Amino acid sequence: MHGFGARKSFIQANRDVVIRFMKGLSRGIYVFKTNKDLALKVLKKYTRLDDLSLVQVAYDEMSQRLIRRVPYPRPRRNSDHSSIQLAKTRPQMKNLNPGDFIDPSILKEIEDSGFVKKLYGN
Repeated sequence: MHGFGARKSFIQANRDVVIRFMKGLSRGIYVFKTNKDLALKVLKKYTRLDDLSLVQVAYDEMSQRLIRRVPYPRPRRNSDHSSIQLAKTRPQMKNLNPGDFIDPSILKEIEDSGFVKKLYGN
């Protein structure tokens, strides 16, 4: 799953908007994981694959391994990460790593509120 980015200043000024966005994403993940028929239909449409067995494999991989209930970001450590590429052109970023761009506090707040547990009923 790809991540989303926002400036710290935007998050500070619009925290409620960011929380609502992340709750909406969490609801989408819930639907994807719990309504397999709908998820397969959407995957088939947007991948433009007619072979349902391929769509099924993609769904299984995404729902079981790639997409987690709470989509905490995982910093990538490989050289194709955008922050690494940016560091090549901006010397002030030379000592930063991908983890420096991640703030899981919004997701932690949502998870700690019990929102995700309520979605999944546990």
